[in-house]
Amino acid sequence: MRHSTVGRLLALSAVVGLLLALWSAAGESAAQSKFASDWLLPNLRALPASDIHFGAALVNGETREVLRLTTTTWNDGDGPLEVQASRPTGEIQLVDQIAYTAAGKRHVVPGRGGVVAWHPSHNHFHFNEYARYILEPRSVDIALPLRISKTTFCIRDTVRIDREQGAASQGGYRTCDQDVQGLSVGWGDTYPYVLREQWIDVDDMAGHAEFNGLYRLVIVVDPSDRLAETDEGDNISFVDVEIDFARRQVTVFEPENGTDAAAYETREQLPRR
Repeated sequence: MRHSTVGRLLALSAVVGLLLALWSAAGESAAQSKFASDWLLPNLRALPASDIHFGAALVNGETREVLRLTTTTWNDGDGPLEVQASRPTGEIQLVDQIAYTAAGKRHVVPGRGGVVAWHPSHNHFHFNEYARYILEPRSVDIALPLRISKTTFCIRDTVRIDREQGAASQGGYRTCDQDVQGLSVGWGDTYPYVLREQWIDVDDMAGHAEFNGLYRLVIVVDPSDRLAETDEGDNISFVDVEIDFARRQVTVFEPENGTDAAAYETREQLPRR
């Protein structure tokens, strides 16, 4: 049963990859179009990761040691994030991004959107390539490539983040439907560490003291730039951590205020331990 589930997931992943490639090629020229000035676009942001700790997870049918984490993405824009399928049938759907005007007029955003697919482990539909988790070595004496985990999300309002932004008392997107998902202005979507795929695989590092050191845990929302936003420069958050792989312990440093791409790319290397 386990192997059949894994095989089904791999098959679905291959189909999703093909659809994303076709969708990207078809929408590439349209994506260069200028969006109407009266469209109220969202602005996706990520809060720094929290609840970071070692754990175990079933990855492709194998139990692996992982770093678990809780993440929250939220909408700091002028209008809602909404993705909608044109013909919501089947396990995999191409979806368009929808924008609204202040008068409530609906528009399909050209060249923006992607794929939602049925997620058997979560038992609902997820938007593909919604976020990326990156574990980056910061100690200069650790020669190790980035650890990157791509993750899908059921995009919905689960937590009210910014009341001053005009967040409604009740979120407008409450379910993980195959036809419509989204984030209301001022609302966020929290994925707790207990959920599947809320991890970065570190199985080959766990138990090895030579990997002990300083790391940066980076969250990138909309890493493939499939969604139109008011600001494309603040989709990144990060937190610095010290990881003792031998003892399987994580020390988290206070997240900094700067969470935009420029701050992430230009910050100085942390000192060697």
